[in-house]
Amino acid sequence: MALECENGESVLKKTITAVFYTHTSRHITKLYVTDRRIILKNRAGEFIRLSFDHIHDISVEDGIKVSIRCNTPQRFFMEKEEHVRLYLQGLKRKEGNVIAILDDPRWAESWRKYLSSLVRRYQSMAARKTREMREEEEELIYIEGVQRRSNGLDPFAI
Repeated sequence: MALECENGESVLKKTITAVFYTHTSRHITKLYVTDRRIILKNRAGEFIRLSFDHIHDISVEDGIKVSIRCNTPQRFFMEKEEHVRLYLQGLKRKEGNVIAILDDPRWAESWRKYLSSLVRRYQSMAARKTREMREEEEELIYIEGVQRRSNGLDPFAI
């Protein structure tokens, strides 16, 4: 698999979904869920990385779509909105290798619960680390070296 994970990061689940931002166009993508973020891979092989830090709300809409309210990835949305809703809809393969929309409400509810639990666990762990760092004595940290990363600092970078 050509999925770039950080050190210690592992893929927990993967599926094929229809991702859309507006109700007019849907994109078929592979969805990877790691212990730190959601990664979407489009047909062109480009990755959109959505960190759990940037997710604000996960809900089910219309009984079959998972709605994720998150910070706006500026590469895709040039409007002035601070947040955007990203919709996920389950897909399945039928005879003849045809991909069809899955209209099962259990799919949306189970993915909402799964993603919500991962986001809560990650955000509480980050808050606990922040609290522990504040409680520690302030010491000067010696930096031995700097490492250059190819994916940059932007969590939505491709």
